[in-house]
Formats: sequence, C-alpha cells, structure tokens
Amino acid sequence: MKLLLAVDGSSSSDSVIREVLSRPWPADTRVRLLYIKKPVSFSSDFVDVESYVEPEANATLTLVEHMVCSLTRKGLQVSTAILKGNPQKTLVKDAARWGADLILIGAESSEKFMRLFHSNLAKEVIRTAPCSVEVVREPSFQATPLD
Repeated sequence: MKLLLAVDGSSSSDSVIREVLSRPWPADTRVRLLYIKKPVSFSSDFVDVESYVEPEANATLTLVEHMVCSLTRKGLQVSTAILKGNPQKTLVKDAARWGADLILIGAESSEKFMRLFHSNLAKEVIRTAPCSVEVVREPSFQATPLD
C-alpha cells in the first residue's frame, strides 16, 4: 500500500501523522510525506524576502525529519518530497506520478485563513485525486478516562 501524507506543519498535519501511527498497516506499506510550499509571488525594495526563505526551509526540514522518525519507528518505509506550486494541483499530480493508493490530508488548521485554504484544498483533492482520499479531522475535545 502507498500512503501519500500531505503535511504543512499545522496541528492538522499532526492529526494526519497520529492517525497513520494509530493504525495497523500491511508490512509493505510505503509512506510519502509531501510538503508543498507556495512559491513566493512578490518582491519588495522595503522587505528582504530572501531573509525569510532560509529559516523557513530549515524549519520545514526539521518538521519533516521529526515526522519521518515517528513513522519509521512504527516500521513504515518513508520517503519525503518538498515541492513548490499550487497545493491542490501539486498534490494531485504527485499522487498520480507516485501511484498513491490513499491520500491523507488534514481537515483544518487553527488559523481562520488556513481553515479556508484547507477546506478548499480538501474539496479539490477529493474531486480530482487519482485514488481514495481520507480527510483526517482533529479531535474536538480530549476524552477523559471513565472511572
């Protein structure tokens, strides 16, 4: 089985990773962590855009490495990709190219703008993906143990 996990550093991504870690998978399951960066679409004489690029790249690598460690401890074969482009199109295109059997994507993020982005992303991926898509929701509450 080939699982494509769309991650972006949000709590929604954490939910995707927790969901994968909580399930039993066939021994030959391969996981691809896909982080899609939107291309920088502006430049300015007043803001040094390049000074933000390297720290963001380092943070992305650290995030992806942490996720890889968690998944490999579970015994899963993991590969990664950090791509630039339109998130909806890039995700669907990568799923087709890699031959994914299942895409797992987070349902929402904590920031209002990102919730809109994620809901549109999820809808578009569900509509156009070459394979099954699972939208993973964050738990709305912490369950307390029963006495």
